[in-house]
Amino acid sequence: MTNDQSRKVPLHLILVVSCVLQILGSVGLTGWLAWRNGQQAVNDLAEQLLSKTSQQIQDQLEIYTKVPPLVTQINATSLQLDRAL
Repeated sequence: MTNDQSRKVPLHLILVVSCVLQILGSVGLTGWLAWRNGQQAVNDLAEQLLSKTSQQIQDQLEIYTKVPPLVTQINATSLQLDRAL
């Protein structure tokens, strides 16, 4: 055998390997993009949830801090009315 004959690679092997590499590349890229987009979607959803929860807590705190001064004002007005009678 000469060097030329030992280095020859069968054409069907080259075709099969190139097809397999293209398929693996496509599947790998698609999988990576899907995973990346999934991560972005989860991060966006978590951010929205945290923002909404924070806003709800702030709204509830505003309600709770407005009630005691109102009760105090009502009681003070009631005492003044009782003294006036």
